Amino acid sequence: MKKLFIILAAVVLTMSASAQEKEVVTAHKTFDNWYLGINAGAATPMQKWGDNGFMKGVAPSVGLRLGKNFTTAFGVAIDANAYFESTEKSLMKTRTFVDAINLDALGTFNVSNFFGGYLGKPRRVELIALGGLGWSHQFGALTRANGINSKVALDLAFNLGNSRAVQLYLEPAVIFGLWNNARMVNALSRHGSNFKFDSRSGLFQLNVGVNFKF
Repeated sequence: MKKLFIILAAVVLTMSASAQEKEVVTAHKTFDNWYLGINAGAATPMQKWGDNGFMKGVAPSVGLRLGKNFTTAFGVAIDANAYFESTEKSLMKTRTFVDAINLDALGTFNVSNFFGGYLGKPRRVELIALGGLGWSHQFGALTRANGINSKVALDLAFNLGNSRAVQLYLEPAVIFGLWNNARMVNALSRHGSNFKFDSRSGLFQLNVGVNFKF
């Protein structure tokens, strides 16, 4: 068993070294390799929240994304999403048109380029991981709250055209609350609003988006 672990560790180190050799890191100008995108989808609780649960109390969402790639594998993005009240038993039960907003600062990791090497231009299909922290705000007279959230996502991206300047993507994501400034007074619990901005509350989100590279 010990020998097996040693062999596996050697294989992992070899693969990592090979991937790093393939990864092309080039210096970019300040205004190179930016992209701007829009997305839309829906979010649902990952666990039971009062009357809501997984696929119950689904909230539609729309978002904007601004990002920059520093290398062919690593970059950053600013992500903003708004969640809307769809029914009387909406996700947050805020009784406002917009239930909540998230603003996240994300690191991006192009898995395809890191492990497969950069081919001189973007692949037709890429896998991109994203993760980071952000600010959340929940609307409503009784449920208004600000908090800190964390987001982890994985994009299945399709680059279109000869220049690959347009990118479509399908993004499943998980968003967890880490902290909030509203300590869940009785009014919040009574109205069933359980978006608590802590590690026990999480959203599963599925978005479709398009990025325009410039």
